[in-house]
Amino acid sequence: MEKELSNYIDIIEKAVKDNSDKKFFVSTIDVHEDSIHAIKDFNIKDKEIENNWLKHLYKLNNDYPNFFIFDLKELITNVGRKNFYSKKLWYLGGMKFSNYGENIIVEEITNIINALEKSRKKCLVLDLDNTLWGGVVGDIGIENIELSEFKEGARYKDFQKRIKELKELGVLLAICSKNEENYAMDVFEKNKEMVLKSDDFIIKKINWQPKSKNISEIADELNIGLDSIVFIDDSRFEREEVKSNLPQVIVPEFPEDTSNLENFIIDVYKNYFYTINQTEEDKKKTKMYVDNIKRETEKKKSASIDEFLEKLNTKIYLWKLKPENLQRAHQLIHKTNQFNLTTKRYSEKQLQEFMNDPYYEIYVSRVEDKFGDNGIVFLLIAKKDDNKILIDSLIMSCRVMERFIEDRIISYLEDQWFKDGFQEIESTYLKTERNKPVENLFERLGYEVTYKDENKKIYRLNKKIKPNRKKIGELIVE
Repeated sequence: MEKELSNYIDIIEKAVKDNSDKKFFVSTIDVHEDSIHAIKDFNIKDKEIENNWLKHLYKLNNDYPNFFIFDLKELITNVGRKNFYSKKLWYLGGMKFSNYGENIIVEEITNIINALEKSRKKCLVLDLDNTLWGGVVGDIGIENIELSEFKEGARYKDFQKRIKELKELGVLLAICSKNEENYAMDVFEKNKEMVLKSDDFIIKKINWQPKSKNISEIADELNIGLDSIVFIDDSRFEREEVKSNLPQVIVPEFPEDTSNLENFIIDVYKNYFYTINQTEEDKKKTKMYVDNIKRETEKKKSASIDEFLEKLNTKIYLWKLKPENLQRAHQLIHKTNQFNLTTKRYSEKQLQEFMNDPYYEIYVSRVEDKFGDNGIVFLLIAKKDDNKILIDSLIMSCRVMERFIEDRIISYLEDQWFKDGFQEIESTYLKTERNKPVENLFERLGYEVTYKDENKKIYRLNKKIKPNRKKIGELIVE
């Protein structure tokens, strides 16, 4: 059997290796033999086959970034074989799974496709009383809320454990609760059963304002769209208030039976936050947004934008794309919409091909300042064409917008290209629903508009022209 398994794995590995631009999802297996036997005659061979297959998959998962494990065995275990399989369909048409089982597989595949093709939500906003714990803390006190390792309170503790895991995957957490703030914060500070801590939440809105108003403020303070928010609240009234006033916000139905809380949050994860893989930036996301809130506070205190930018002590690290940055570069290309000149979407394989093509140059940049590290936030793809440089893509995370990072980098690259003998630089803006912030970027940078219609602009900069721009921060070329 091991030889058979190895043959299958060899075929799969070759396909994965030969198609690095495609993502492969290969299922675990459920092996069982229906037989009548004495209890003493336990058969371990089925388990050995399953485990050997899983070991092969695990190795491929570690060796190839485009390989993923589809855990069919776990799906079957969750609902039970009697529900997942159908003897009737097997005897009638050779179909292994029941309609119910097939629907579960379809749902899982759909979630994976959505995770690949759509931007996941960014922020989970949570109520407190009867949501993160049982009971109203202002009425019964922190010692009487339902939250424990066992019995009734365990449902809330398990719920919190899964939410904590969401945060570790890069999901931003915020609180929106009608409560007295001192009562609510006492739970975080004094109740030893709390899994979630105060600093796990990037923003806390604990007051008596309408929740739709608080959620709007959360979106503004984080500089994210309302359509990036999922709101969880046990109160039907509060859910309907938010749905009515903020239709862009996702508001799942809270389970009537709170013993289903853990399954509920897993479904929320799969429907709105499903993660195929994560980057270093994802792991540090909460801190990055906290740092950004500090920057906004500093900005409001400053007399002018120039004074604020000067105080930041910004350092911009610039280098040509390396293989270890591919995943983050791919993420920027597919998830950045506001500061994205053309919204071209390239695969990791295409980026690899550009890296190996002497006619292409790809630059990425990491930005840090006195408040912290923003991670890799900038990507530029340029193509050499005779005596001209074509800027194919220019992308930057909204986290560092309005800090003139692009001015510093573009000025440096222009100098390098002109020193290398190129006579002009050309760039393009393609209008989308969401990239209005960069609609006039190249006009501001001093480029000439050579073509314009309602959806497209083409720009040119001649070697003889040297635009005057802000030079904010220190540029460090690696």
